[in-house]
Amino acid sequence: MFDIAEFIKTNLKSGYDNGSFSLEQVNIFVLNYLMKGQITQADFDEIQLHLNPVVEGETE
Repeated sequence: MFDIAEFIKTNLKSGYDNGSFSLEQVNIFVLNYLMKGQITQADFDEIQLHLNPVVEGETE
């Protein structure tokens, strides 16, 4: 069975990593997918963590 959420997550992360999508584009796309119910909040959070990884010892 085709998993649309996994397809979206994989392609957004890959597109960001290879420079096809900017950070801003991925943020807009992922919010739209969340609002349409095509991904869950957990999927959204996973993509955000991919875009903004937490580095050990880093403080804000």
